[in-house]
Amino acid sequence: MRNGTVLVVEDEILIRLMLIDVLTEKGYRVVEAGNVLEAMAALGRNPPFDAVITDIDMPGCLNGLDLASMVRTVAPRTKIIVASGGHALQSCPTDCHFLQKPYSLIQLIDVLGQDVAEPTSKTMAHAI
Repeated sequence: MRNGTVLVVEDEILIRLMLIDVLTEKGYRVVEAGNVLEAMAALGRNPPFDAVITDIDMPGCLNGLDLASMVRTVAPRTKIIVASGGHALQSCPTDCHFLQKPYSLIQLIDVLGQDVAEPTSKTMAHAI
């Protein structure tokens, strides 16, 4: 079974590092970005991602919803997960999964596993 490749876009470094650690432990290949511009560069440098996980609130003029729309246009098969502690569910683009912060890592892995190959490993129940 092929493990998925995930782009993690999060400006909060501690959250980003925790996501990278957990996803890597679960068997995913992870590419990281600290803002939308870095994410766009990663999208251009790498093979198609199986999933993109992005926070909505980002530094700069573009946010995670802008990124989700761009990903949906250039890579329609990519699973998109957007997360926020302040935005309502209705602000999430069509065909995207929304996780309200704080969410558990179990929730994240469950959403990823719906369309991305789910590697086997122990379950973690931390909250982000």
